[in-house]
Amino acid sequence: MKIVYFDYWTKGIHHFLNFDKILKEKGHSTLLFHLGSFIGTCAKEEVLDGILCRDISFYNTKYIHKALQSIKPDVVLVLNNKTLMDRAVTLACRALGIKSVFLMHGMVIVGDDEIADYLETIEKAYNSNVNKIKKIPKYFRFVLPNYIYSSFKYDNKNIKNLHFLNVIWANAKNPGLSLLLPHIATEELATDKSLVYAEIYREYYLAIGFKESQIVVVGNPHNENLFRQIKSNDFKIVDLPQEVVTLIENNRKYALYLEDSFVENSNMGGWTDEYRNDHLKQIADRLKNEDVTLVVKLHPGTNISNIKVNSDNIIIISKATLSTLSYYADFCIGHISTTVHISIILKKPVLIPRWDRSKNIIDYYCKHKVANAWNHVDDDIDLSVNQKAREEFIRIYITITEPTAIGNIVENILK
Repeated sequence: MKIVYFDYWTKGIHHFLNFDKILKEKGHSTLLFHLGSFIGTCAKEEVLDGILCRDISFYNTKYIHKALQSIKPDVVLVLNNKTLMDRAVTLACRALGIKSVFLMHGMVIVGDDEIADYLETIEKAYNSNVNKIKKIPKYFRFVLPNYIYSSFKYDNKNIKNLHFLNVIWANAKNPGLSLLLPHIATEELATDKSLVYAEIYREYYLAIGFKESQIVVVGNPHNENLFRQIKSNDFKIVDLPQEVVTLIENNRKYALYLEDSFVENSNMGGWTDEYRNDHLKQIADRLKNEDVTLVVKLHPGTNISNIKVNSDNIIIISKATLSTLSYYADFCIGHISTTVHISIILKKPVLIPRWDRSKNIIDYYCKHKVANAWNHVDDDIDLSVNQKAREEFIRIYITITEPTAIGNIVENILK
């Protein structure tokens, strides 16, 4: 079989690495097909981490439908299912008779209260006139033509009856709502299969257009290595950056900060480069009083060149074995990243900053009593752990606690 991974750029390639090798060992070919040239300069073709990557420009077209028609894959695996471009991919697959599979790649907000709170946050980021104006060139050059073309190729009635205009208007009027809880023509977003991390997400995907038979709980593939390490108690410090290894070898404590890329994500919550740098400096300086080093693991989408923290108590890293990094940490600091789940599974204390612009970010963990609110940088640090609450959280929000997620994903891609 020919399997195509679809993403907007190559920076998300790590989401496919867990199962790419297995698919190849089974005799299947893989390709990362992306749209990097829509947002910047990129290579037409390159090999990254053993995966052949091709930008849409390789196929001498700006249309996803035409590129897929040229590639002729058996399966297209996508990581997103909310935007107009996501609709373009799904509709192109239907028109061409290609099996489409959606795989979760991060946290999804569920629950009425959580959705309402988060919607308020992202509407401020996505629904401002400034942000809309900035996106006009990309939308008119790439997004709208792709959605309209795929819609026409799937069913030309969608163009004749002006159905596509209703969808475009809904996305333009409320981009935040469309990203969080699509409500117009949601069947256009429903891939043939939806592979979700845990039981809690089943109801959410039913609400945005998937059928019960299309939703499969597979577990989080990023936790696979963690569960294997727990079983064998195999956490090797050689997998960590030398600066962190030195801390461990010298019996120095460190707190692991799991950065969320709020700045790059449309300045979510009002975060800017300047504020993020100041925020990290505040925490690093505060922890120095506790004789604890701050180790910051950057989100893959974060621009590391903009991280400039003037502190001698901070280590900033972009790549590391996250399970091992979490294992040796004394505690974790985060906001909404699913990587916080690793610390919860490892029974590590978790702190969630709740001062200044952190208050603009939805509370995802404290309300479930699996993390403690850090209301001000100068407050006492509460490292207590409510293990009973965590066991319930793991049952609902993680569900699969054996190293089977990757196998489950491969099985559902192929069958």
